Amino acid sequence: MRSSISTVEKPVRRAKCRPAASGVMFPTGDPVGYSRVFTQSDDLEHVLQDDTWVHLAHRGQRMGAWLKAETIALAQSSVPVARFLHTSNAQSNAAIQSLNRRFGFRRTEVLREVQRGGRR
Repeated sequence: MRSSISTVEKPVRRAKCRPAASGVMFPTGDPVGYSRVFTQSDDLEHVLQDDTWVHLAHRGQRMGAWLKAETIALAQSSVPVARFLHTSNAQSNAAIQSLNRRFGFRRTEVLREVQRGGRR
C-alpha cells in the first residue's frame, strides 16, 4: 500500500490561523482520510490538532491512528516552538476519545452547548 502525507501552507485570514500540516492517505488513488494541525499566527506555542477523519469503508484498520501520528510528527517538525497540542471531540465519540488517550491527550475542559428549540 502506497501512502502520501502532504504539508499545506495556506493562510486562513479571517481566523488568523494557518494549517501547519495536513495528512491525506491515498492507497489506491482514492482519498481515505485526513488529519490537520493549525497554528495561530500570534501564538505558536499552542497548536490545534483537528479533523482526523477516515472514510467509513476504511475504518477499523488503524488508519486514524496512522494519520494522527503522521500529522503530529509533521506538526512537531513544522512548528518546533510549539509546547502545547490541543484537540477536541464530541463526548459521544468513544473511538476518537480512546485514540486521543493513546496519544497522551487528556481532558482539560468541557464545552457544553445548548440549543433552544421551537418558536416563540
